[in-house]
Amino acid sequence: MKKQFLPLLALAIAVLASSCNKLVDEIKKIIDPFEYTTPVITYSLPTTITTDGNEYNPGEQTIDFNIKQILEDNASGVDVGLDDISKISLIEVKLNLEGADEQTNWTNLEYIKAAINTTKGQQEGLNDLAATKMIDDVEEERYNEKVIEFADNNLKDYLSGEDDKAIYSIAVKARRALEKDINIKAEIVYSFDP
Repeated sequence: MKKQFLPLLALAIAVLASSCNKLVDEIKKIIDPFEYTTPVITYSLPTTITTDGNEYNPGEQTIDFNIKQILEDNASGVDVGLDDISKISLIEVKLNLEGADEQTNWTNLEYIKAAINTTKGQQEGLNDLAATKMIDDVEEERYNEKVIEFADNNLKDYLSGEDDKAIYSIAVKARRALEKDINIKAEIVYSFDP
C-alpha cells in the first residue's frame, strides 16, 4: 500500500505545482504591460537662484506611491500585488515651465537634474535614480517640454508594496539670473511589466 501511495503523492504534488505555475502564467496574460504617470508635481524656482556655478535644489516632494491601487486600476479587475509584477521601471520625467517669457525661460538654465528614491530605498541605503537634461542656449529651447530619460532600471527593490512613498527632487544650474519666479511642473512616467 505504501508503494502505491508514494507515486500518487508525487503525482499530486507535480499536478499542483503545474497548476500553480499555470495560474501565475494566466495572471501574467491578463495583466498587460502598462505605463503610469503621476499627478503633476510643482517645484518653484525663485529669482534668488544664483549664477555662481552651484546647483539650486527647490526641495524634495514625498508622494504616496500606492502600488496596490495602481495595479488594481490597471489589471482588469484581477487582484494582483507587487510579487505579480516582474519589473517596474522609471522611464522619464516630463517637465514644463509655468509662466515662462522672453527673459525667464528654460534657456536661463544650463541643466535640470531629476532624482527619485523611495522611503524603503532610503532606509536600505539604495542610491537615488537620477538623470540630467542639458539645455542649450538657443531660441528653440525656451518653452518646449523637457523630457529627462532614465537608463534601464527596476524599482521593485525600492518598494515594499505597502505604504510606499516616492521621494522626488530636482536640481538646476543657472546660466542667467531669473527675472521672475517660475514654476516647473513635473510628471513622472513609470512602466509596469508582469
